[in-house]
Amino acid sequence: MVKEKLLKEINTSEKMFKELFEHISSGVAVYEVKSGGDDFIFKSINKAGEKIDRIKRKDVIGKSVLKLFPEIKSFGVFDIFKKVYKTGKPKEHPISFYKDKRISGWRRNYVYKLPSGEIVSVFDDKTREKHAEELLKISEEFSSNLMKNSPTPVLVLNADYSIRYMNPAFEKLLGFKLNGLMGKKPPFPWLPEDRNGKYGKILEEVSTKKVRFCSLEVLTKDGKIKYVDISASPVKDKGKLKYMLINFVDVTERKKTEEEIIKNEQKLKDAQNIAHIGSF
Repeated sequence: MVKEKLLKEINTSEKMFKELFEHISSGVAVYEVKSGGDDFIFKSINKAGEKIDRIKRKDVIGKSVLKLFPEIKSFGVFDIFKKVYKTGKPKEHPISFYKDKRISGWRRNYVYKLPSGEIVSVFDDKTREKHAEELLKISEEFSSNLMKNSPTPVLVLNADYSIRYMNPAFEKLLGFKLNGLMGKKPPFPWLPEDRNGKYGKILEEVSTKKVRFCSLEVLTKDGKIKYVDISASPVKDKGKLKYMLINFVDVTERKKTEEEIIKNEQKLKDAQNIAHIGSF
């Protein structure tokens, strides 16, 4: 009775292991050690492993890993196989690029030794992630260069409203330098005290949903008043705010011209009123 129960438990455990082995998202390969670790022979590989390495189980079982993956030595994971076999200690091979005449891509491997002596490699295809990282890096470098060389003043704020970046055109506009303001949160030195509340509301609106356009009165480092039109837009990643881009346009001269026109119109009206009164 005890023997039957034990056999049943073993059978159940084996089924569970097989289910896990076949349906886990990571590739799993089991190797038999040959010649004291000079070679490793495929003993088993799961479905994910077949897909990642573009091989069929029936084509690799019983064959040398060196013959199937000729670049595995230069890749570095073969040495890890040998070390794990000799020491019995699990070891990770970091994300690295593998390429031979058949396949290429970024892989991460975790290798350990079974009590029975076989070597197990658990591996993941990180090619898409690496491509995404490269595209993001290129995009950020392009954006950084674009902003750096743009004649339009640009301010970049983090999600917590702290200063992330200001381009040379922005520094020239107001006279403040990024070096002394990196990481600073509102109130910012270019905003008169009575304008900080308005600016905070603008940032809140931008961070939650939309692009915002408005006009502001700002102060330069030497205390001069300037008028700017701003457009602020959120940059999000998977729905979460990453940072805000704020473009500034200096409209001081236009504003002064408009004010001068208004003053002249008012002077003309006053003169007309005086002339009209004097005619009586």
